[in-house]
Amino acid sequence: MKSAEYEPSELLTGLRQCLRHVLANPDDIEALHAMRVATRGILAHLDKDSSAFEQLKTLINLSNDLRDQDVFLSKGIHRLPEKFLPNVEDGIRYVQYLRGEKMREFLPQLQTIHAQWGTWSSCIEKALANAIAADKSIEPSGTIFEVRIQLKKARKRLKKPMPKERAVHKLRIRLKKARYLLNHLQPDHPSNKSLKKLQALLGEHHDITQMKRMLFHSLPVAHTGHFEEVRQTLNAQQEKLWRKAGKVMDKSI
Repeated sequence: MKSAEYEPSELLTGLRQCLRHVLANPDDIEALHAMRVATRGILAHLDKDSSAFEQLKTLINLSNDLRDQDVFLSKGIHRLPEKFLPNVEDGIRYVQYLRGEKMREFLPQLQTIHAQWGTWSSCIEKALANAIAADKSIEPSGTIFEVRIQLKKARKRLKKPMPKERAVHKLRIRLKKARYLLNHLQPDHPSNKSLKKLQALLGEHHDITQMKRMLFHSLPVAHTGHFEEVRQTLNAQQEKLWRKAGKVMDKSI
């Protein structure tokens, strides 16, 4: 089975291109998302205790609110009962305002990283080179074994009733890391498809969680007559996604 060949400089070049795209197109939702995906792809290789990991994790943390706002504005409002929409028009405008303010805070930080790229990326490239060398020394069977363990745990969890949102989030993060590692080491492995589908379904689940947080804590939804209906609708959507993820697991290795 084919193994991926990649170098630290290539991964960091990809991240830098994404960063430039965000700077040039701050209102482009997909540009921000691509930057976060590129960052997570590198994080998957690094030791959580390393300074390079913390450095990149900061980039993710700084953009978390922006991503939540983007998801709400681009996808979230379409999940709401139609009759509820007129009640959140002011709220939608408020989220758009918050997004603009957050991006104005975020852009100078990105500009600093871009201007100091050589210094900023040097320790990451070194840590990444060491991590990739370690990855290449791993026997493919060992990688598959680790992925199988994660899938086995996920299958067991997904056969049970949907847990609290924090537990779903932890499961999503574990599977995301397994997918990144397997995709980098063995891009043609059949489990990549299952992991990609799982990541998409649990990602949608997470998006709804963040949307509920935004609606019920940031917007005046609780003061409308539709609060309970909205809560039940969104919970039902999450239950459906959880069941779909379980079916994907039944077909995986």
